[in-house]
Amino acid sequence: MPEKSDMTLNPTPKFLFLAGFDPLLLGYKDKERFLKPEYHHFIFKKNGFIHSVLLYEGQTIGVWNRNIDELNLQLFEVVSKNEKKLLINEVHHIFRGKIKNVNFSKYG
Repeated sequence: MPEKSDMTLNPTPKFLFLAGFDPLLLGYKDKERFLKPEYHHFIFKKNGFIHSVLLYEGQTIGVWNRNIDELNLQLFEVVSKNEKKLLINEVHHIFRGKIKNVNFSKYG
């Protein structure tokens, strides 16, 4: 085991892209710590489908899907231009440059 001084903690990323059926989505009965109740029905469909979600600083802000080299983000609320830039940079980092186009839209 490394010495405590040798271990570094990596900060939690600002943005997390969770796949549908991610254990975080399924593992908690009380989802309010990361999902506002008014958005619950956007994620969990009556037919059993669970959308892939986007978290920002631990809170669900929208859903996403990937189509080859394109990423579609449907956000629940408006984000600032600066937040969009941060998000696009994070998309390119996470998907290692394989995403050529990021599309933003409002959910619903």
